[in-house]
Amino acid sequence: MIVLFRIRRRAPMWLTCLIFLLPLLALPWAWRESQGHTWTPLGLTERKVTTLVVQASEGLVLHYAVTAGGLQRSIDGGRTWAPINAGLPQGALGQVTVQALAVHPANARRVYVVAGSSDERGIYRSDEGGGTWTLIWAGLPPADSAALIVSSSESETVYVAAGHALYRSPDGGLSWLEVTPWPHSSAVLSLIAHPDDPYFITVGTTAGLWQTADGGKSWRTGEGLEQRRVNALLAIPRAPYLLLAGTNDGVYRSENAGRTWRPASVALRGRQVLSLEADPLVFQALYAALEQRGVYRSYDGGLHWEPMWRGLGRQTVYVLEIDPLEPGRLYAGSGDGLWSSLAQVPTPTPTATFTSTPMPTRTPTGTWTPTPTETPTPTATPTATSMEAPTRTPTATATPTLTPTHTSTATTAASPTATPTSGPTSTAPPATAPEERHTPMPVPPTATPGPPTPTA
Repeated sequence: MIVLFRIRRRAPMWLTCLIFLLPLLALPWAWRESQGHTWTPLGLTERKVTTLVVQASEGLVLHYAVTAGGLQRSIDGGRTWAPINAGLPQGALGQVTVQALAVHPANARRVYVVAGSSDERGIYRSDEGGGTWTLIWAGLPPADSAALIVSSSESETVYVAAGHALYRSPDGGLSWLEVTPWPHSSAVLSLIAHPDDPYFITVGTTAGLWQTADGGKSWRTGEGLEQRRVNALLAIPRAPYLLLAGTNDGVYRSENAGRTWRPASVALRGRQVLSLEADPLVFQALYAALEQRGVYRSYDGGLHWEPMWRGLGRQTVYVLEIDPLEPGRLYAGSGDGLWSSLAQVPTPTPTATFTSTPMPTRTPTGTWTPTPTETPTPTATPTATSMEAPTRTPTATATPTLTPTHTSTATTAASPTATPTSGPTSTAPPATAPEERHTPMPVPPTATPGPPTPTA
């Protein structure tokens, strides 16, 4: 009886301790959930934002967004928006359908769009930030999907993919060339160009990924992404061989320029990833937009992910963009308009490791500077003639071995040894040169005992 009484008295104490500790145990998770990542609505409320481009030009940041009502533009950071559809084709009910959007990397006022119905579509260009539009090509084949990009290395090179067709313009859209499409009949979902090579194209489709390194002459498939929807592609400018893909099975990562792929993390496996974005200032800081799961972030190149939902919730996010002039400012286009968050990413960046690596490669070049200083000794007064000089320049230091190879007379042997270009630059006194020159001279006579000069 006494033991039972003691247990009954201690049981409430354990319960009270657990009740007190449970909130404390949840504090680290709640802190990670909301540290510095509070989403606030910007504009386009109750509108579905499927495409977003934020581009800076001449100190001005322009926001372009594609909604169900067409193309919108903001010049005040996304707070207010105005339609810029004048000149674009309209449907039967007056609606404007924009399927793809791209902005010039150095001129935010030059905009390209694929607009029109699925049966009649064209590529339009505006040099006034959407103020007026010009139809630059009406030859796109009918398709339900399209992608449009402008090369960052050659800003006049534009690519457009429609369904299973790919086209390239080398002059800003004035003329178009049809590129041999990828072998599979899958439709395009995403499209990127290599940061340094405009002919290296990666295409994400409804059934895998395809790449060409020669502008479409030959194609290869990305191993590991077969039969997966590649919704988004991301190239890291600081690491050209690192590529990321947002698929219907999470985020995949390639470390060999897209040849082979593997899941970046098990955290997002089975999730529909619709958009990927990389922080331009912090290496390996990534963001992913998910279907009905909001936004996730990673600070180690996609190996680990954690949610950032505060204020935004778990709604579907279709596109992510980072402000080019405000570090850490992240935009999200969702089914309920445009949202913004000031992401506090870790301050230390590993950029110092990249600057230090070239140093060892430069130091060996200094070891070659003493070698030309050794060759001034064979400076003879006659200047070298004939074309023999280039062949003798690498081995000017070994005069005894070079003279037997040329069976010319002793007088001509002196001229080839003087052929190194460093001879005229050195200021060594010519008196010493004849003394060194006569020492190897006895060698050629031994090599010419049979003076059949015709053998030369």
